Amino acid sequence: MRVKPFTLPKLALALFALSPVVGQAESVSFSQAWQTVVSQNEGLAAERTKVDQAKYLQDAAWDLNLPQVSV
Repeated sequence: MRVKPFTLPKLALALFALSPVVGQAESVSFSQAWQTVVSQNEGLAAERTKVDQAKYLQDAAWDLNLPQVSV
């Protein structure tokens, strides 16, 4: 695989720029990382909303089986 000559300096600059970030990273436990994912992931929040919506629709459909009283 041949790397374009102008790509190498950009790659080196990017690695150099990221090196302080790697050095300053704090360690987190798996449970802390998982809690962060669960609380901040928009995809999971959207899926939770879909599950809640399905439950509400199921409850509404079940309510249609109840007897109706009219005055």
